[in-house]
Amino acid sequence: MRKLTFILFMLAAFSVANAQTNVLTNGDFENGNVTNWRYLKVVNGVVTNLTATMETTDVHGGGYAANVSFPAEAGFNDCVFDLLPSISEGTVYTYKAWAKSLSGAFMLRIHATFYNDGGGAVGDNVDATWILSDSYSLHTFVLPAAPLGATKVNIGFRGFKTDGSGFVASTVNCLIDDVQLLAPQINYDDLLSGTNADFEAGNLSNWVFWADDAVSWATASTDAHTGTNAAELNCAGNSKTKVFQRSPAVTPGQNLTFKAWAKLKAGSAACMLRMYATFYNASNGVVSDNADASWVLTNAFTEHSFVLPAAPAGAAYVTIGFHTFKADGTWFNDADVSVIIDDVQLLKPAVTTALKPVNSTKAIIQFNQKSSTLNVVSKCAVSSVGVFTLAGQQVKELRSNFNYINISDLKSGIYVVKAVTAGAIVTEKIIKN
Repeated sequence: MRKLTFILFMLAAFSVANAQTNVLTNGDFENGNVTNWRYLKVVNGVVTNLTATMETTDVHGGGYAANVSFPAEAGFNDCVFDLLPSISEGTVYTYKAWAKSLSGAFMLRIHATFYNDGGGAVGDNVDATWILSDSYSLHTFVLPAAPLGATKVNIGFRGFKTDGSGFVASTVNCLIDDVQLLAPQINYDDLLSGTNADFEAGNLSNWVFWADDAVSWATASTDAHTGTNAAELNCAGNSKTKVFQRSPAVTPGQNLTFKAWAKLKAGSAACMLRMYATFYNASNGVVSDNADASWVLTNAFTEHSFVLPAAPAGAAYVTIGFHTFKADGTWFNDADVSVIIDDVQLLKPAVTTALKPVNSTKAIIQFNQKSSTLNVVSKCAVSSVGVFTLAGQQVKELRSNFNYINISDLKSGIYVVKAVTAGAIVTEKIIKN
């Protein structure tokens, strides 16, 4: 028997954002071609590359869609992504696509297989509920949390009979558009909110300027990135100067991101704006000192992010600030420099105390800080509860006793709790002291 496989591969790339992020490139085909995709067939182990058809009139969004054919042959008739997008274990991803049939009703089955670094499959998942019609429809497949060891995921489509009993009985065609693999949304709170970190007070209140000479100085500026005001930092050559602010309290294990916008003032010599963050304990002793020495300023505003290491044990607060260095990173600047700084932020992942159910099928995850215990309340049966670090590492998994989950053995820090029920998958961030 001939084994025929039609495959449309995608070369997917990561992007990073604070909102829900699509990790696929050209999933909407708006390049006008199949860049980052590979379309091929396999007959008895022989691979043949094909040329995919691009649709330009009957599209869901933009100017292009992909016309995909599923043959009535034995074997797998796939449309899948190759050079798999990187993922994080323990993270819940959402797979979305728009499609319509050009050949009558049939099932467009979605599959997702997780792989480890060695190329071994560590989890295979299927959604067999999407029946195509002659109009575009959106389908969403919420994948289970990426299992331990998973670093890649292979996602794609298969053409099946409407009852799901097997591959299509005759060749069918469909249009596929606006494919997404969405990373989970992370919301952030700004620890510097209300502390004049955007300098809109028109002065440097809540900021401290320090210099080892009487020539360097700092003041407010109206040359702002947003709003009306910014800060102007003027540093004489060979001077040691810095401007800094102490943040509110931090929690050991907390993950923080230090962000700001800055540029050179007209006429200034080139320089690097070095960002630093020093964690202190409650007795004002230094616990750890951290620096980012990679931001070389230009004459236009640019944004820079410094992802701090997790707040160390004993940390009670952090001081963030800026030094001016030579453009090559050596200290300190040997010429007079002037920089404009604006819209400074110190971001932490937002944490809520309990998740409100959207409907009666969702669960509520409750955390008792005093006893370090979790409780999952749900009208539907709970099948599993997992606890993950923000990096996606699973540190605890339970299959029973969901009304008393002891996490006292975990280190202090921020964790994501995921409860899988018959009605939904619910996640909640918690802070364990």
